[in-house]
Amino acid sequence: MLGELKEHFLTAGGRDPRTRDLPFCTSYRSITLIIVVYVLLVKKIGPAFMAKRKPYNIRWLISLYNFLQVIFNGYLFITTTKYFLFHPKYSWSCMAFDHEETSEETMGLRRMGFLYFLNKVADCFDTVFFVLTKKYGHISVLHVYHHATMVWASFSYINWMLGSQFTIVGYLNTLVHMIMYFYYLLASLKLNINLSRWKKHLTQFQLLQFVYYCLKVIVPLTNNWCNLSRTWLWAVLAENVIMIVLFSNFYYKTYIVKKPKAKK
Repeated sequence: MLGELKEHFLTAGGRDPRTRDLPFCTSYRSITLIIVVYVLLVKKIGPAFMAKRKPYNIRWLISLYNFLQVIFNGYLFITTTKYFLFHPKYSWSCMAFDHEETSEETMGLRRMGFLYFLNKVADCFDTVFFVLTKKYGHISVLHVYHHATMVWASFSYINWMLGSQFTIVGYLNTLVHMIMYFYYLLASLKLNINLSRWKKHLTQFQLLQFVYYCLKVIVPLTNNWCNLSRTWLWAVLAENVIMIVLFSNFYYKTYIVKKPKAKK
């Protein structure tokens, strides 16, 4: 297992011949630079820049960003449904992949995988907006860790897992994010709507997706008839268990210990 992960971290970038021509997402130098710049910007550079400045009034920009994210994620979800669920090799229990397979559906997933990668980079602007509005309480370890790992996960999918069982992660995530950004859009517009209970349901939905991902990798771990990498199955399972723990801790502190105040 450790040997396979070492091989991935040393050689995975540009490994898949079907995706190695894609810009930004097949180079370890590029992906490492993106993540390092993101973390430094939101944890060090941004707060230092804002130290003696008042919060910027960028509500219009945040509303526009949320609207575009709803559209983008909706497009990704609908189009990926076509290429994933109707793929000739689709299987709920264990979907293999072949680096030489170039069907119309697989190449469609190649395009969706690249757009999903770009979307995960765009997600990082969430944190930038928190810095510019000085809402530092929102920039938690969970928040930064989740954004950074999703950029890395989309990179790994393009270079290692295209058209496989692991497609489910990005596919379902686009649905969750479409709903999440629609909620953020309504909140940013300051409409006379009580959104407090919907925020709780949104967190529940996010938790549910991680539980479902665990199920989707546990099944092939028990009956790996399509010969998926057991190393990656265990890695994805471990990552989603971590996300369940972190989101459960957030849920407990936000909705159980500290009950949200209802808007009048």
